[in-house]
Amino acid sequence: MNVETIVGHVGGRCKGESAEQDAWKEAPVSSSQIKKTIQGHVEGILAFIDRSNDSRPFDKVERGLRDLLFALGRLCLAFFLALREERSEREVERWKRREYRCRDRERKHLNTFFGRVTFWRTYVRRQGGAGFHPLDLLLGLTADGFSFLVMQTCARLSTFLPYEQVTAVLLYCNSWSPSKTSVEKAVLGIGRFTQEWFASAPAPEGDGEVLVTQIDWKATPTATEEELEKRRGKREKKERPLSPRHRGRAKRARRGPKRRRKKGDKSKNGKAATIVTQYTLKRAHDEKGKPVLLGPINKKVYASYAPKRHAFEVARREADKRGFTKDSGRRHQLVTDRQSRQRALGGQAVFGAPREAKGGKSGQLSRGRTKVHRDQVNLNHLTCMS
Repeated sequence: MNVETIVGHVGGRCKGESAEQDAWKEAPVSSSQIKKTIQGHVEGILAFIDRSNDSRPFDKVERGLRDLLFALGRLCLAFFLALREERSEREVERWKRREYRCRDRERKHLNTFFGRVTFWRTYVRRQGGAGFHPLDLLLGLTADGFSFLVMQTCARLSTFLPYEQVTAVLLYCNSWSPSKTSVEKAVLGIGRFTQEWFASAPAPEGDGEVLVTQIDWKATPTATEEELEKRRGKREKKERPLSPRHRGRAKRARRGPKRRRKKGDKSKNGKAATIVTQYTLKRAHDEKGKPVLLGPINKKVYASYAPKRHAFEVARREADKRGFTKDSGRRHQLVTDRQSRQRALGGQAVFGAPREAKGGKSGQLSRGRTKVHRDQVNLNHLTCMS
């Protein structure tokens, strides 16, 4: 897939370039020198805007100003890093007293939201052991060479777009982009903390009087190398049919009758994921005075490859957080399909029903307690997931 076919033409003079930092590309400079460079760059921006007999269209000025402002952002970040390096001498001395040896400053490229920033920082190392950079420790800089804002932006965009399109969008908007592999690693790295974030996130404000929980299973397509190998093969020479409307007939005749698959010879592979959707409904009255439930309000969707019981436990936790505890007396509707496993887990985790109802199979009691009351729930807003 071509990047330009996704987001259109990608242009700009600052496409991954940082020519304004050439003065300290090969050797470190003081923060005062970088400050003078910033002042000169600001004067250049003002001169770019204020021109006599200017006949440029607005689009040309806006595009040129974007490149200059991104360069200004890189210079300001380089100035900040140089300042902190100069002010970290006390921290370096503290490590020297611990028998760490100090080496000359080393160059570092940090990929920020504005582009690549070049700076220099001190390296300390204990004899016979590993070393580190005190400035990286003070500022929380990671070894991957990307700022947290960049990785956060990549992770957020990846929830809406494939990795390749994420890099294309960043390349178009910021004139540079991490690689697809870096984006994927950022998503996996930040994803480690999603469970902690969900558990500590506050409850949404402005909820309605009725909570609706929808739980269903869906399978994302996967295929092993063994399955893919069965699908691959040499391309046969095809005879062109008499007309396009005979292509299907010719294809069936060429392949012959469909062979019966043996046991374990799967044609499809999928990994099941559990999807939890929660929202609230607000009680109101329509024009005729008939009670209705309006919504959805504060809709949240959660999906996981964990066991099914985990999804119901998450639903129970989020319901408690919203104030719909088991002893609150507030209405909580559970919507699932007719699978007994779903009804059983729903009764145990969401509504607190016992594992087995007396005189019947597991799930009969939970099915009765999770029944959707048609006279109280507007079916236009409450849809069973199949």
